[in-house]
Amino acid sequence: MRDDANSHAGLRVFAYAYDELKRYTDAIEAYRQVLRIEPDYVLVWYNLGTTYASLNRYTDATEAFREAVRIKPDHAEAWNNLAIAYALSGNRGAALEAVQELRRYDPGRADMLFNKIAPK
Repeated sequence: MRDDANSHAGLRVFAYAYDELKRYTDAIEAYRQVLRIEPDYVLVWYNLGTTYASLNRYTDATEAFREAVRIKPDHAEAWNNLAIAYALSGNRGAALEAVQELRRYDPGRADMLFNKIAPK
């Protein structure tokens, strides 16, 4: 592909299409290619995280969601998914920390998630 804005957009389209087709391995590779060119593209990091989560690769998912919130700290959906990925990987402490951060941007969602993650 050409190294210009149109080829970058084309890579993103392929990544999204692979994701929609549940061709997750192909989607991950396409997202990674986009990130080599556009390393601060928050939506690509977010989508990469959801794709990893679809494969139950929660450690990889947490890394992608952490990048998304590093780039856009008020990305509530990324904080939400980061908390879930941490919880599913067995890291309840990190999950609760992500819920606390989520509370700054979406208190209602944070409360619902806290009730699912917090020890009874």
